[in-house]
Amino acid sequence: MGSGRRPPYHADLLNALEDGLEAGTRWFLGWMASPQARLLIPHPDLRAAWAAFGISAPA
Repeated sequence: MGSGRRPPYHADLLNALEDGLEAGTRWFLGWMASPQARLLIPHPDLRAAWAAFGISAPA
């Protein structure tokens, strides 16, 4: 992100991190699986992380 702007998920991620790094990771991985992330082709490692955390990957 250029020009000092924060990503749209910034506040929600900080809130999730208050419950620990694993909670923040789970929240962010869930966000990455959501339509807001607008991923066209998720990396295989991201798909593996979704599977490890039990997050349903987008079709």
